[in-house]
Amino acid sequence: VFNEMKGVYSSADSLLNRESQRSMFPDTTYGVDSGGDPRVIPDLSFEQFADFHKKFYHPTNSRIYFSGDDDVLARLEIMDSYLDEFDFSPESRPGSVIEWQKKKFTEPKKEVHPYPIGEDQPETHMVNINWLLNDERLSSLDELTVGILDHLLMGTSSSIVPKTLMESGYGEALTGGGLSDELLQATFSVGMKGVKGDDVSDLEKLVIEIFEKVAKEGFEADAIAASMNTIEFQLREFNTGSYPKGLSFMLGAMSKWLYDESPTEALKFEEPLAQLKDSISKDGSKIFQDMVQKLFIENDHRTTIEMKPSKTYEADLLKEEQDELQKIKDSMSDSEIEKVIETTNKLKELQAAEDSPEDRATIPALELGDLKREVAEYPIEVTKNENESGVTVIRHELGSTSGIAYVNLGVDLSLLSVEDIPLLPLMTRMMMETGAGDYDQVALSRRIGTYTGGLS
Repeated sequence: VFNEMKGVYSSADSLLNRESQRSMFPDTTYGVDSGGDPRVIPDLSFEQFADFHKKFYHPTNSRIYFSGDDDVLARLEIMDSYLDEFDFSPESRPGSVIEWQKKKFTEPKKEVHPYPIGEDQPETHMVNINWLLNDERLSSLDELTVGILDHLLMGTSSSIVPKTLMESGYGEALTGGGLSDELLQATFSVGMKGVKGDDVSDLEKLVIEIFEKVAKEGFEADAIAASMNTIEFQLREFNTGSYPKGLSFMLGAMSKWLYDESPTEALKFEEPLAQLKDSISKDGSKIFQDMVQKLFIENDHRTTIEMKPSKTYEADLLKEEQDELQKIKDSMSDSEIEKVIETTNKLKELQAAEDSPEDRATIPALELGDLKREVAEYPIEVTKNENESGVTVIRHELGSTSGIAYVNLGVDLSLLSVEDIPLLPLMTRMMMETGAGDYDQVALSRRIGTYTGGLS
């Protein structure tokens, strides 16, 4: 873990994100690094580490989740074989409860920190502007509304925040990522990397001006429709890719369950979605304007993190580490040093040793007999000259798709020269990012969001 966190702390992006979160949570556990600061990890004794694990990583403090259609009693028997070794631990729960960070700043704060760069890298800055959005529970409706607002602000390259920032020329790329709602409290971060030192203040001012403009002018109806359809599509499709759906459901449930709320509440969206649609039909953009005014303009619990380039950062940390190690060594007796050397050599031997055939045999492995040999078959319907268009359409039905149709379009490229084929990816990217036909980038992005779940 020590070496892993040293790697994390050598990453400029990781340092920016760490300092951003720390600055917003000065009073709670979210303000410290869950992986550990490599500068203080050596101060942690094994006894402290073991006691912490014994107290907080106890089944009393666990959430147990099952997914699948296997026998419930068999599951419980497996679980019982593990839990039977433990007694109830009342001290495990109280110390692990996450406290609410109050929005207590009377004015926004700014911090400047170094980040490492190489000798040949440009000396540009990184900037994040961060807000702590809430210090009490949000309703399901407010959570969904904040999610839609985030998409309106940040969802596509043509959204107002990325479009305005990238066109400003203040930086080379966006940072922050917008809304983060995985913790007890939601945060919002946005900024840029590749910023000149003289432009940092202007960039911060521009970000605030964007939110002031949104609060005053709001969003166009077609932008709201596109974001609403996009988020609703994502909720209904629940596309986890190659990631198991059961694990995704579990992680979704944990966003509430960890804080002693209903584990199923995070998976429900129909009621708040209907409520939000009804509110938009009555009040339109005002819903989002009022939220921007409250969560951003009137919210002084805001921090600006500026990361300044340093070519000596890593060397300074290394010297600090070496000085600390030398101090520890100087305080040790010869026998203690010899014991450390002996223990280190034993560790290296264990790490280099190969596992015995008996140990390797305990690793579970799939056999050919465990695999299904039958191939799933889907009925296919082929229609040539669909609606006298000259196009052949192939249809087949899948299982439950939540009413969503998936369409692949194929275009005959036989007339394209071999020299032009490598240009196709560039052309398709240009169409998505610069517009096509009668639609500019913004209009095309909104039409895609309004009428589809996305193009790829």
